[in-house]
Amino acid sequence: MEMNDTAAAAWEKLRGTRWSPPRAASDDPARRRTYVFALEQAEQMFRAAATVGVATRPLQVFYGLSQAGRAIAAAAAVLVGDGWELSGHGIRCDPGSLRGPLPHIQLQAAKPGGKTSFVRLSELLGSPLWADSQQVTLSDLWDCLPDNRLYPLRDPSGSRTTSLYVDYLSMYAEPHPLISVPVAYFPPLGGELPGQQQGTGRLHEPVPRRPALGLVSQGQRRTRRRPRLHPARRRLG
Repeated sequence: MEMNDTAAAAWEKLRGTRWSPPRAASDDPARRRTYVFALEQAEQMFRAAATVGVATRPLQVFYGLSQAGRAIAAAAAVLVGDGWELSGHGIRCDPGSLRGPLPHIQLQAAKPGGKTSFVRLSELLGSPLWADSQQVTLSDLWDCLPDNRLYPLRDPSGSRTTSLYVDYLSMYAEPHPLISVPVAYFPPLGGELPGQQQGTGRLHEPVPRRPALGLVSQGQRRTRRRPRLHPARRRLG
């Protein structure tokens, strides 16, 4: 986790809302208190997480997210009555799977419509939930985070579905009827590929190494390196 200039600017704007919260949080004293203190605690947790080692960082990130979620719920005008009050995390693990390998731990979401943090915030933000009767593995959820693309929980020779990278900085600024953007980190596509299980379409190859991104000095001018892309380019209509 990093606290760069962009993150610092975002937190500066959020701090300004603590003395003047959104209307839904300012009209109710209890919601106002929750919004102000939860937002402050979230910022402090994230700042602390950026300065500690990996052994304790996940705890601070988790509780930072938890408090940020409470602030979002307190500020949501669509949540009336006590609907903004959150209770519980909303994701639980199958106790029996805890004795097995870490990637195979089974996780289950709470039922839709509840007041748990994960469920209520997912519904509030329009993020789809998986069925409460369905279990997913920890490694599948891990691969949903873009930064974990090069850090698999399980053997990297196994088939993984990871996030793609859209180089939005290379999009055309002028109006155009067809949007074309470079997309990176595709798995191998088409034909008979090494490690592919016949009839399944699933691959057993590690994804390509992450291309270097960053700023490169060229005299007085600074330009952004473009990522090396997979030969396939996808057009978005």
